[in-house]
Amino acid sequence: MAAFSALQPAPAPQEAPTLTIDALPNALLGLVLALAGREAGPSTALVSKRWNQLVFAEQALWREVVLSDDSLAALAEPEQQERWFACKLRLLQRVGSLVHVFRVQEDHGQLVFRQQPAPGGWQLAQLLQLLSPSHLQALIVNCRWPLFPEVAAFLEQPGNDAEQLAPQLASELQHFTAVQFLSLHGAAFEAEAVQAIAAMQQLRSLILGPALGMPDCLPAVLQELPATLEFLRLSGPRLPPGTMAAVLRHTSLDDLELACYQEALEDPQPLTALRRMTQLQLTCGGDAAVVLPLPCQFAAGLAKYGMVREDPWLGAEGGGEFSPLEVAGALLERAVFSDQQLDIERLVALPSLPRLLEALLPAGQPGYTRLTLSGCWLPIDALQLDGGHGGSALCAHLRTLSLHFCLSDSTFSNVLAAMLGESWGVASLELVRCLLDEPIPLSVLSATRLTSLNLSDNCLEDLPDAPVWAALAELSLHKNGLTCIPPALSGATALRRLVLSSNPFLAIKEEDLLLLESMPNLAELELSHSTAEEMPAVVRAWLGPRLKLVANPEWSEG
Repeated sequence: MAAFSALQPAPAPQEAPTLTIDALPNALLGLVLALAGREAGPSTALVSKRWNQLVFAEQALWREVVLSDDSLAALAEPEQQERWFACKLRLLQRVGSLVHVFRVQEDHGQLVFRQQPAPGGWQLAQLLQLLSPSHLQALIVNCRWPLFPEVAAFLEQPGNDAEQLAPQLASELQHFTAVQFLSLHGAAFEAEAVQAIAAMQQLRSLILGPALGMPDCLPAVLQELPATLEFLRLSGPRLPPGTMAAVLRHTSLDDLELACYQEALEDPQPLTALRRMTQLQLTCGGDAAVVLPLPCQFAAGLAKYGMVREDPWLGAEGGGEFSPLEVAGALLERAVFSDQQLDIERLVALPSLPRLLEALLPAGQPGYTRLTLSGCWLPIDALQLDGGHGGSALCAHLRTLSLHFCLSDSTFSNVLAAMLGESWGVASLELVRCLLDEPIPLSVLSATRLTSLNLSDNCLEDLPDAPVWAALAELSLHKNGLTCIPPALSGATALRRLVLSSNPFLAIKEEDLLLLESMPNLAELELSHSTAEEMPAVVRAWLGPRLKLVANPEWSEG
């Protein structure tokens, strides 16, 4: 019997069932579609009815939805615009309940603040109705501020007023109590919409920027919000009285920006009581005097700040007379600190540079690694250390000093001596449009520790022989009066980058090739197109990829 059994043929192996991607369960197939990304959605949604349903039900694909008017602005035909609006509306009808972050980005005035109705267009409040109040965590309405002439022309028309530019959001905003990040930035917002923010008790970040004015209810709303607010940005022509006191209630603030463009800020001195601050931006308008809080008086941890006098509606034409800000007795237009770099602009009154720098250095910061002074008046007596002691007015950490369009009652040789002392620690120096009536200071020509030197826009026609050229890795002689490559650079053996653009009389000849060959490390030579076009072919061939061309300047400027 056993022998008979051995003769029986073995059973045929069973074939494994054929599996396709459609055999995956919905949850796993949804993850696959999520990995394919939303860009693949138009294709994957057409594969089958099941795939279509999964594409529009997968939360990972629709966690964030952004509506931008970039593509809408390119559509000229009303039928195309109507299809655009209908498409976006249908999309939100299908996925609105999945959205956690909803962003409206209006850069062309085609969505929220469109003055003329669009064919098939909807109101922002209609879209908010399609979102889930329990799921939405961030609502961002970011619309460009209209230009002042645009607003003025609109308001001059009979029957128009500022309220027409405000989207009616209050009835919908009051439902979104779970929102943690809210940004409303545009022409105008109704007071009722701002009042609805008070119900958002989980809010951590708030941005309000109505160009035509902040509602007077703002201080009361800030008082009702939880004291756990971490980020706050308020901007407009004016901030209602009481705003500063309401801000001070939020002791957990880490990042604060206050911009009041047409009026002075309320006294900002008490802001030093916010002990958790790491970033601060204060922007003032109007012509009233403003004394800013000293960064050195904030708690250790302030790593970035900006203090600015500015009105964005003035634009480039708004230059000329300005009302400076007062910091440590000095009068200036702008002071910005970030990553141990300090930029000061339009310093018009300076009692003491050492005291100003000490006041502008936040507590806990070791010092400045870069200092840039632009359009500043630098009286020599104000640059000296207090008590008339010798030495440097700048901290030992300084590695880059940039002076742009600065003036002094002394020579810049004396200015540098007062600021840097006899022994320089800086590795990079910029003197841009500062040496109009004097030669390059001897202290610069002998500064062999310098590795980068910018002498742009100083009317230089040649360079003297000096030790500094041999030490430099980068030299900019942009926008001067050079007629040839300065022979003094024959010893610039470490030079890697040389900028000679915007020298209208510069001509590079074949004999200059020997001079260029004496710079063995030269990796980039920047010239204007007009100069390079007349350069001999043998020089161009030697330069090869080292040559960098820039657009021809307008010689009549500057």
